[in-house]
Amino acid sequence: MSRAKVKNPRKLGPYGIGLAKELKSLKVSGAQWFKNGTGHFWVEFTWLGEPVELNFAGSPRNPCWEHSQTRSTFQKKLKSAAARSEMRAEIERLKTPTGGWTRDGLATLGVPWPPPEGWEKALVDFAGEDA
Repeated sequence: MSRAKVKNPRKLGPYGIGLAKELKSLKVSGAQWFKNGTGHFWVEFTWLGEPVELNFAGSPRNPCWEHSQTRSTFQKKLKSAAARSEMRAEIERLKTPTGGWTRDGLATLGVPWPPPEGWEKALVDFAGEDA
């Protein structure tokens, strides 16, 4: 799918304007806006150190951002990013001074001993899905 960068989200209509205001109120900087040739738009940004991407249609039936399904999806994605960030912090907090983890520390996260390969990513991904 081809995509073109959009410099001014106001050109994306009411959803773009509403989303831009919400991102500004959350003090999100560095958001990148894109569009394709079929009237769909998306924005990519970082929230609490986690990447977030939100897609939306350019001409919704209800152009009111505040009551839209897209806004609801946006809020769920922010909650998921926050949960992933919190889990990363908890995993980091449990590290020993030598950079590993103890059996008891991992048990508090529900990770078996010895920890399986990829356990950190799986735990962070699960935290984001569960949010």
